[in-house]
Amino acid sequence: MYGVGSVPNGNLGTLTFTKQAKTWGAPIGAMRGDEIDLTATNIKSLSINVSRARVDCNVNLKITSDGPIAVTLPGCNRIVHGP
Repeated sequence: MYGVGSVPNGNLGTLTFTKQAKTWGAPIGAMRGDEIDLTATNIKSLSINVSRARVDCNVNLKITSDGPIAVTLPGCNRIVHGP
């Protein structure tokens, strides 16, 4: 939305200006799942902090890798092996 306006009675007289505004719609909520899509290249092992990733210990890991990989979930007593 565009418009014009003015500020009257200033030390420099009436000042005119242009304005621009944007009205945003409501945010679209993303579906959150207990799932992580992992793509790894040239990595043998890694760890994922489940609390920082905002998932739980039963997270569904979808692993795409160019070789064998071990994904450790610290605190969950779980290691997931990829292809």
